[in-house]
Amino acid sequence: MPKMRRTPAGRRPAPECMKFTATNPDENFRLARFVSDAGRWEVGLRPMLFGVRVSLGKVGAWGPCLDYCAGEKFADQVNILSALLTILERLPEEMSEGEMQKFFPPQELRPMYNDPACWEKLLALAGEEFARGHRLG
Repeated sequence: MPKMRRTPAGRRPAPECMKFTATNPDENFRLARFVSDAGRWEVGLRPMLFGVRVSLGKVGAWGPCLDYCAGEKFADQVNILSALLTILERLPEEMSEGEMQKFFPPQELRPMYNDPACWEKLLALAGEEFARGHRLG
């Protein structure tokens, strides 16, 4: 029997944070794809004409709600994807697309190595331990 979280009387249980599992790429995420265990969100790598995008969206949605241009360097693509997964695993599955868009920093310059302000905000959201080991360039 699974353990139930105890909550003070009258309070709703805290929402579960997301967990992601690698799955087979598809037509939207042709290079890498991770799906939340509840099956609501997908995040991954999408090839574009010039480089690769790291994108987040609801499973089966027409397009992503969050899209970061990672450029052509594989190491940068993996670093940005890792940052997103690290951040997302602290967020509740129930968030809406609009809440996701407001939560994450906008990318003003492309690719990400040209937008250090956005990258620094992502690193801050991912946490100090993550930030120490991940650089773009």
